[in-house]
Amino acid sequence: MDHTHFAEHYKRDFAKWHLESLNVLYVAFTRAERGLYAFCEPPPKNQDAMYGTASKLLFQYFDQEQPEGWDSASMVFRRGNLSIKHRKSNQALTALKGYPTFKWSTKLTVRKTGKAYYDDEIEQQRNEGILLHQILSEIIHWEQTAEVLDRYQNRMEITLEDRDRYEILINNLWQNELVKSWFDGTGEVKTEVVVLPKDGDTKRMDRVVIKEDHATVIDFKSGQPRNEDNRQLNEYATLLSEMGYKVQGYLLYLKNGEVKNG
Repeated sequence: MDHTHFAEHYKRDFAKWHLESLNVLYVAFTRAERGLYAFCEPPPKNQDAMYGTASKLLFQYFDQEQPEGWDSASMVFRRGNLSIKHRKSNQALTALKGYPTFKWSTKLTVRKTGKAYYDDEIEQQRNEGILLHQILSEIIHWEQTAEVLDRYQNRMEITLEDRDRYEILINNLWQNELVKSWFDGTGEVKTEVVVLPKDGDTKRMDRVVIKEDHATVIDFKSGQPRNEDNRQLNEYATLLSEMGYKVQGYLLYLKNGEVKNG
């Protein structure tokens, strides 16, 4: 790096790294209250091999300055006396004749559940569902579909092939006039709405459209219909009702465009 166009930046960063190391060394050496033991790796014959280490810095200092308390033969520096106080205990001590150890992996087994762990295709579908949620959260008006997809492609979050596939899927959703009405830009649109209920269990609503005292909550689903879906939607509707809104809830299954009234 010393002989490249980046030499100046490299030397500046290298100096900052050394300064940070010195700061850490200072903190370590100034926090002791009664005494300090420091163990440093002896310098190798090839001094350059330890260039920049705290050990080399300390050994160079002792070797050059020869401070009182430094023994070059044993390479040990001592200063002052540390009195050792032994606490008396009435408890009997038991000497250990051995200390058995073992590998935790031979005693414990981490259980992996869920078909997705074993099925890459299901995991891919899950990730695509998450991404589709994110894309829809950025579409306020349905006419913004191409613009939002272009942003994701330009940020290299999706490929051109992915973009075309998502565009077809989303445009199919607009064939349903009810779904299209949630994305016509009217009313106050809130996406990824985080609500903290009284029980402290955070809820996240995919899309809420507020028009005066009416609130429409839409919960996107990227998988197959489950009984739990309705329960979740009802929880969202109850929370909005407690806020004083007249609520209508819908489940939107993204893969096939199916809409269920909650």
